[in-house]
Amino acid sequence: MAKRSYTSFSGIYPHLAVTNDWHSECGIGTVVWYAGRLYWITYPASGPRGGGAKLYSTDESLALHVHPESVGGTHANRHIHPATGKLVIGLHVIAPDGTVASFDPARLFGRITGTGDSLHDPAEWVYINTMEDGFYEANVNTLAVRRLRRDIISAMSSRDARLAAAREKLFGDHGKGGYTAQGVFIRTNNAHLGLLAEWDGRGDAQQRSSWRVIDRNKYTEVTGPGGIRGPRAVTDPVWALGWDDKSVLLNVRAAGAWTRLRLPKASYTQDADHGWYTEWPRIREFAPGRYLMCMHGMFYDFPGQFTPLQKNGIRPLCRHLKMISDWEGFRDELVFACNDASPFDNPQCGQQSSNLWFTSYENLRALSEPLGFGGVWSRENVFCNEPSEPFFVGGFDQRTLHLVNGDGSGADFRIECDKDGWGTWVPCQTVRVPANNGYRQVALELPEGAEWVRIVLEIDVTACSAFFHLRMGGDVAVDET
Repeated sequence: MAKRSYTSFSGIYPHLAVTNDWHSECGIGTVVWYAGRLYWITYPASGPRGGGAKLYSTDESLALHVHPESVGGTHANRHIHPATGKLVIGLHVIAPDGTVASFDPARLFGRITGTGDSLHDPAEWVYINTMEDGFYEANVNTLAVRRLRRDIISAMSSRDARLAAAREKLFGDHGKGGYTAQGVFIRTNNAHLGLLAEWDGRGDAQQRSSWRVIDRNKYTEVTGPGGIRGPRAVTDPVWALGWDDKSVLLNVRAAGAWTRLRLPKASYTQDADHGWYTEWPRIREFAPGRYLMCMHGMFYDFPGQFTPLQKNGIRPLCRHLKMISDWEGFRDELVFACNDASPFDNPQCGQQSSNLWFTSYENLRALSEPLGFGGVWSRENVFCNEPSEPFFVGGFDQRTLHLVNGDGSGADFRIECDKDGWGTWVPCQTVRVPANNGYRQVALELPEGAEWVRIVLEIDVTACSAFFHLRMGGDVAVDET
């Protein structure tokens, strides 16, 4: 490892701090170790035409290089194109020898959030999606660009333009990830209704009807075991991270079918409807075969072959309060891209700035004890013998369930668990909840190693709620009356 001559404070190197002159925001959109250098890009709040940001890189010595080829913009995409080995990061295409070329922001217009291989010509072309509904096919060799869906940020200038754009756009107003796998391109959106949708390459991508909507909730990340290099095999699963008012959502595509699972939130501060406070939760490999998942203030160990039929191995690591946008393995360290200080709703911030954070996996584990909250029902009508969606409880040693029965009759809530993640559900306990908004709080009695819990009602129940409180260590007070 090259010797570092720079001072750091708890993994923060002041000489790597970044800012801009936009007086709004200067986040780091993504960070990638590629061809012997660590690359990252910054972003202002809104730069669909470029400007306001830079492409940076360093080597193991941490000497900072600002690339003169920088064209800026508000971007957070990264993809290593398998056929050419080139890195697509923001509007830039970087070759293995370090040569940097850039797409023209006038032609590839928008705030770029996701990149995946083309379904029609993956040898040279990639798909690029933007925050405001844009969708392009771009050539990593010639830098040619084909527009497949128009970016509608420029249509926000008048009421009539906004109404016209609303009729054609996909759902949601804050686009996020994009990924190609299993014969489809998948994109997400995390604001104002939200979206998880896929396109099979047929039909006009400009038409809303050409897209298959999977879920109308807020989603951020979409990826798979191959991560930024794309699928390693046609059978690779796809993982999409999102949330609703009840919990974190993990939607998994395997063999062409989607399965939705639920996990706890460690914080509710990311729940804002505009989606700005979830930039950008990820699932990413940081060392061979080792993945981290970050969502709603919690880091998890994540298994690299997670599927609906093999859903074991997720483990909570810690909570955090940083806005982390990406991470990468860097020698024997982890390096996190962050969005640190912004004048948004913070007039005491004199200058927007961000930095990379260098730390270790062991230090990550020591940040704080995992703690989470979430539910499967919130004042919902539930039918007899219709199981709830699975809720993750693995790795937590204190597990409390809160139940409300809004029906006019008492009801038995049967708690079942998948004790090893292989899909075998066994009854664990039954809780009787009285009628007319009756409430019970119960400590879960689960077998050792239980991964997932679901709840089944033995009668139809109206206005039913079921929420979990989970933590590591400590005692949980339970009302047994």
